[in-house]
Amino acid sequence: MDSLDTTRSVDLDPGGDDGVGAVRAFRTGRTVTGERLTEKVERRLLAYEDAFNASMHNHHARIELTPTASSGTVIHWYGEYETSRLLGWFMPRYLQKFMQGMADGLARPRSASKKSCDRSARVCRRSARHAVRRRRH
Repeated sequence: MDSLDTTRSVDLDPGGDDGVGAVRAFRTGRTVTGERLTEKVERRLLAYEDAFNASMHNHHARIELTPTASSGTVIHWYGEYETSRLLGWFMPRYLQKFMQGMADGLARPRSASKKSCDRSARVCRRSARHAVRRRRH
């Protein structure tokens, strides 16, 4: 993901605390996709669905954060989507890698490098999983 596309985004909070119903548009190269926030519980849960996405349909996902006894956080990020037969072989692998990178970025302490994150006990587990359902045309 390269950047937030503010021209295609809707109802963004200027302070970054977007509420349910806000649409965040993200640009990756020339492609812009949009996700609508559907549920939010501060420091616990963020759920979203596709607002516009040419590659996936009926996409919905949840990011659940669970504190651990050792001051860490378990990040459980999962979702489902439908796609065409053509993209059905590609999307699961691409999304697994992309989502794991996003989860790793969330897990990394702001001032730490990737190396120190890998050794950190602050995050017990990261999970980035998306299920695919192929759409029949």
